[in-house]
Amino acid sequence: MTGYALGVVFGAPLMTVLGTKVARKRMPLQKRVVDQAHGAPTLASVVNIGAFNLGNALSAWLGGMVMAAGLGYTAPNWVGAALAAGALVLAVVSGALERRGSGSGRPCVVVAEGAGDGRQAAVRH
Repeated sequence: MTGYALGVVFGAPLMTVLGTKVARKRMPLQKRVVDQAHGAPTLASVVNIGAFNLGNALSAWLGGMVMAAGLGYTAPNWVGAALAAGALVLAVVSGALERRGSGSGRPCVVVAEGAGDGRQAAVRH
């Protein structure tokens, strides 16, 4: 069997499985982002999907750049590893900042009384 035939026989099913697994990871992350964005969940959702698209475009561009620089066909693998390591660092820093920021991770609601007229205002932090 030639290399092309092997790629067709094994490549297409493996790419389908990879795409399915990536999509399954994106949904819980999207829910977490929306849950954390108390004031503007729609904006947070849009920015999150935009970040996914930016990551896809950036990785394809960087992979093409290292191949165009003559570093070989395996160089994009190293670019992918570097981008994944950068994402891991951002995730760890984000988790540490979240744990340090608010104790419970839930929004704080402050209720203020009006000037003797019985009105109240709630502010979420």
